[in-house]
Amino acid sequence: MVNESEQLIESSTAERQCQLPWARIKDDLSALQVTEFQTPQFQFFQRHEPSKNLLSTLKSLEISMPKPVLSITPATTEM
Repeated sequence: MVNESEQLIESSTAERQCQLPWARIKDDLSALQVTEFQTPQFQFFQRHEPSKNLLSTLKSLEISMPKPVLSITPATTEM
C-alpha cells in the first residue's frame, strides 16, 4: 500500500514530467477505460480509444498504451 508521502512524490514527479497539474494528469489517466464483452464462446476485455490528452500524458510518463484487446478467454457455462 502506498502512503501519503509516496503519493506526493509520485504526483510531483508526474507533474514535472508532463508539465501539467496533477488534477489534469489524473483526469487524463482516468479516461483509460476497458469494457468487458461476452459472446456465447468467449469473454474478452477491450480498451476504449484513447483521447489525444491521454496519449500525450502516457507518452510524457513513458508508459505504453495497453493493447486494444487485453484478454480473451473461453466462456464458462454456469449451472
